[in-house]
Amino acid sequence: MKIIHTSDWHLGNRLMDSSRKDEFNAFIQYMLRIVEEEKPDALLLAGDVFDNTTPSDQIQQLYCDFLSKAHAAGCGTVIVTAGNHDGVTQLGVTRPLLELHHAHVVTNLTVETAASCLVEIPGADGQPLGLVCAVPFLRVNEVSVKADVDDEEGRKNSYVNGIKAVYDHVAELADEWKAAHPGCPVIAMGHLAVSNVPATDSTRQITIVTGTLEAVQEGIFSPVFDYVALGHIHKGYGDGRIRYCGSPLAMGMDEAAHPHRVLVWEDGAVREIPVPEFTLFRTAQCANRAEVEQLIQSLAAEAGDQGKPVWLQLEYSATDITRTEIEELLKQHAAAIPVYRLKRMAANAGNPGDTIDGDVRLRQMSPNDVFKLKLKDFALEEEDRNKVAALFESVLSNIH
Repeated sequence: MKIIHTSDWHLGNRLMDSSRKDEFNAFIQYMLRIVEEEKPDALLLAGDVFDNTTPSDQIQQLYCDFLSKAHAAGCGTVIVTAGNHDGVTQLGVTRPLLELHHAHVVTNLTVETAASCLVEIPGADGQPLGLVCAVPFLRVNEVSVKADVDDEEGRKNSYVNGIKAVYDHVAELADEWKAAHPGCPVIAMGHLAVSNVPATDSTRQITIVTGTLEAVQEGIFSPVFDYVALGHIHKGYGDGRIRYCGSPLAMGMDEAAHPHRVLVWEDGAVREIPVPEFTLFRTAQCANRAEVEQLIQSLAAEAGDQGKPVWLQLEYSATDITRTEIEELLKQHAAAIPVYRLKRMAANAGNPGDTIDGDVRLRQMSPNDVFKLKLKDFALEEEDRNKVAALFESVLSNIH
């Protein structure tokens, strides 16, 4: 049996507050090409199909376009599970479409309804090739195990214990199925955090009433599962039977440098299929005008060579060029660098307390300190800068 393991598409995600529709469309077309080349018996999409619970009509159309074409492209079955970003009701409305195209969606699950997550993968002869236990993101109010008032540890771990109870029961059902179908593999899906797996800044923490979710241990996945296809962590992780495929696209600038892929599991062996950059995300730091100009020219050339736009996050500490001048330079290359974020740093940018936007704690700075730091945005002579600072101090003293 061959499966494709993918997760965390986050369709509708915005980066630098800009639409990524073209990028997502290119990714969907790429996924259809992978399906056509691999012709998997099943494609598993392990949660976070969408970036939020109310995706736009255009974004939903991209998803539906994939579902409607995947089977024709050679995929036997598509199995989708809800993640913590997905709206259960919204994702559930695709069930009629999925049923028409040899696909399944599982939006929620409890111990009592565990049997509903079992999906047989049929072979050409009608006999099952294997079983997929499609466990979605398990929500606090549905699976938490009640603990006695005096059981502080039990109350603290009620959610994690509830997750374990669901997987334990699913494993029991899988054991029974495997006994009736010897030699057939059993695959589990999940959308959760496993202990000691590093997350990225863009991986939203799953929160519960008492704080952030304590990660589950790998031990909750019974040996009956030949492969565990996980979602939620955006960076690929694992080298055994328990794996995160990671997000196929960068969901934040901190993820741009990570390799992005989908995984193929076939009869116990796993291989990676890389997902290319459809947009070039670049971060840089510049200390003077010459560096800024050189960077912009270099990125514009790279965009031209690769035929892809560059989205730039630039931190600059230059005192010989203003933000307005940088923006004017970028506008001259708007086709190559259509989206950018500028962040002004102090000249001694090694000190995190000197950043202007986002990171600085203004309460720790005096108005004079803030004004002097902001003056560095302007290419003024030292004498002029001191005069302006003195005028500001005079005005400030009169106010007070």
